[in-house]
Amino acid sequence: MKNKKGFTLLEILIAAAIMSILALMATAAYRHSISVTRIEDAKNKLRVVANAVLRFKWDYPNRSFDGTNNVLLYVTDTSSCPKNGAYSASTLIKCEYLENRQWTTKEIKIVVCNGSKIGGTICENSKISNPLACMTGTSSRLDIDKNYVFCISEDSEG
Repeated sequence: MKNKKGFTLLEILIAAAIMSILALMATAAYRHSISVTRIEDAKNKLRVVANAVLRFKWDYPNRSFDGTNNVLLYVTDTSSCPKNGAYSASTLIKCEYLENRQWTTKEIKIVVCNGSKIGGTICENSKISNPLACMTGTSSRLDIDKNYVFCISEDSEG
């Protein structure tokens, strides 16, 4: 009898097919984990924003909130902290409660709510009462639906 050494073409094709399936599954799992990590990162940023709103409210309890300027963006006008009048999301940066950076991105929109459900914003869609800050996903890269809203109040998240 002849001694066969090596693999047949069929065995090699089956092994390649199995490795391709495993690589496809690993890629899908990796993309999902990246999406989950981005969402958790955005939630942590939102917690920072909510804490800044809370600290500002403690320092200036009589200041009203200007709900028309509630999207948190990078501030180009870094003039001094306004000491009176209505405050907006940019006031948190000007008064150094938040660092001046791009909080709202292509994927996540962060809005300052100041403890109220302001009409016409994502704060209005909050499932919790008195939200301090809310975020919504604005990109399919995050594997979340377009109606996703996550808010933080003084005593709850959701």
